[in-house]
Amino acid sequence: MRTLLLVLHLIGVAAWLGGNFTQMAVMPGLDRAGGVVAVAWHQASGRMAQIYYSVAGTVVFLTGVGLVLDGPYEFSHAFVSIGFAVVIIGGVMGVAFFAPTSRAAVAAHEHGDASAIGKVRQRFAIGAAIDTALVIFTVYAMVAKLGV
Repeated sequence: MRTLLLVLHLIGVAAWLGGNFTQMAVMPGLDRAGGVVAVAWHQASGRMAQIYYSVAGTVVFLTGVGLVLDGPYEFSHAFVSIGFAVVIIGGVMGVAFFAPTSRAAVAAHEHGDASAIGKVRQRFAIGAAIDTALVIFTVYAMVAKLGV
């Protein structure tokens, strides 16, 4: 059972990071294309924030709980606490930051507001960098078993 939980946990983390890396690689070009291309991209990105990342985060969270309950580690270990904190932060960022930022990008592109597009692009890039850095740090914390 533990092996299955670990495999699913890793798949959830891979989905999360893979989604982040894909968005950071693809978004600039689609955003610069403007018009219906940019609007469609930001609509899809908003759906990813609400659905895709919610599923990935839920898988990571539930399998993380299962791994702690079925293993030698405790919820009080630092690496476990870091993991749960980052999943919660990621969930909040998805709903409170990425989804509304995607809606703002759609509106900016629909109105052809170059200034707003630039500001939204910068906000999204900073948020994506923070989210990705947190997940990468968490992977390090897990592998190093910080606090054990």
